[in-house]
Amino acid sequence: MSTESTAVIITQHNSDLHAMPTETLKLELAKSLQITVENFQRMAFIIRELEERGEDLESLRISLLTYLRKIAHGQLAAAAVVRFASRPDLLARVSRLPLPDQEFLAQGGPIDLVVRQGESMTTRKLDPFTLERNQLAQVFDTDKIRSTSEQIALIESKPANTEKTTRKPGSIRVDRERKGLILGRKFFSANEILEALSTISDQVEEAGEMTVINIDSAYAKCIRIQAAKRDTTMRDLVTRCLRACGLLTEN
Repeated sequence: MSTESTAVIITQHNSDLHAMPTETLKLELAKSLQITVENFQRMAFIIRELEERGEDLESLRISLLTYLRKIAHGQLAAAAVVRFASRPDLLARVSRLPLPDQEFLAQGGPIDLVVRQGESMTTRKLDPFTLERNQLAQVFDTDKIRSTSEQIALIESKPANTEKTTRKPGSIRVDRERKGLILGRKFFSANEILEALSTISDQVEEAGEMTVINIDSAYAKCIRIQAAKRDTTMRDLVTRCLRACGLLTEN
């Protein structure tokens, strides 16, 4: 059959799809997926029957043969293979989970991922498809999904990431959640920063009662250099920075 004839047949076969409403197409897709699941199940049982009769199927180089065997022995949900076949790394991990977890993820269930944000942790619900390899290793244990508490313990047991460990002592980061700054690895509130600057700046005007705190000389030096470059005082520099970040407002 020519390529042109094949194209005509395909066009005729799918012409009805253009006229279908979106919801109808979604139903058709769901039916097609169900047929695919049923096909996987049937293939799995055919493979099991043939192998029980002593047939060697390895030479046939059947794709997903290992997973089809698991389906045939009730160890793997066929729906999980259909959904995750395009992500072999993800399918390998899902295939080792208990069946209820496999079916939950196969039906589109989200997964909890713990993410470090500065000095705190936050949990996000994500589609497993969006997870990168290192995140898969964090979420999936050998034969289970790690709970959020288990993920936190795993994160805390590892050294900080490269960006954090190579950060210079004088680096300054904004912590919007706690409304302050992180200098190196230490957190200081906006008030603590301003109070500390009053003790190390010889140009600051005293305004009300201050509480003195200690600040590492490396951090003070960093602020002093940046203030000199901008021809301003250290307190004014940090005050403007905090206001720009929305951490301070005018009285």
